[in-house]
Amino acid sequence: MNAWHYNNYGHMKNLKYPVFQEKISKKLSNHDKKNNETVFWFNGGDLSKRKNVLNNDDIVESLKIIYPYLLKLNKSKNKKNFKCFRWCIHYSIPNTNKIAAHKIIKDYRSISDQNSHTLEPICTDWDDKSKLIVSSDLFQSKQEDPKNPYGPLIEVLILIANSQKSLKELNFRDGRLHYGWLSHVSDQNFYLHKKFKHWGWLGFPLNIKKQKKFSPVKLVSSVINNIPKSWIKDVNLIIKKRIRFLKSKIYGEDLEALIYLRNEINPKIKFTFAKLDKTEKKILKKLSII
Repeated sequence: MNAWHYNNYGHMKNLKYPVFQEKISKKLSNHDKKNNETVFWFNGGDLSKRKNVLNNDDIVESLKIIYPYLLKLNKSKNKKNFKCFRWCIHYSIPNTNKIAAHKIIKDYRSISDQNSHTLEPICTDWDDKSKLIVSSDLFQSKQEDPKNPYGPLIEVLILIANSQKSLKELNFRDGRLHYGWLSHVSDQNFYLHKKFKHWGWLGFPLNIKKQKKFSPVKLVSSVINNIPKSWIKDVNLIIKKRIRFLKSKIYGEDLEALIYLRNEINPKIKFTFAKLDKTEKKILKKLSII
């Protein structure tokens, strides 16, 4: 896996990220013919050089390549299912504590390897081909419409789950960057906010239960304190809408999407979660999600 990160990522100027890298995707798809892999590989650029990056925007943008492919595959008369699916967005993220070393070390390989990170919205487990790892990032952009009640990110998960051979489990985990040095940092958002001013880079766990003490003030202040002034108007509208939504719900806002998923995916496929508390387990069992 790691070798994939280190090739063909020269600096690209005047590009709209993330950039779909078709040649690399095809090469990786053919890497393991036995497991019939389908790989979508995107270059998200260097986060020390890009400005105001929103991870959710990059995920939605990359979806524009993936969704049509899966729709076409699903409608094909000669439909070929895949055993493995990988959706990866690669980023270079330097450790600012080691940036000085870049100037004096001629061999950059070990440093560049550590700086290579990957966001994996949906990815077959590397150790278990029957398990599909699903990032909580998929639940952050609802974009509802009549055909996609919980947004295209949820719809694409359904298409993948119903097209993957021998799939036995969907495992839901918090969205994180993997493989590089930042993968060992518990609060990745803090680093990206403070060091590179990517205030829109957010990672939320699945919201299954409603908070006992819901505080609109805390929600507003936690988001609005550090964002660019040009974003204030849009953020205010988003926050007001979110507050109204959360106040109207008995449970957390992601629960309905999970119920929808459970009904649209083969009931033999298990839903598992990397982290649940007692209340969340009780809710999910009550609704026959787990």
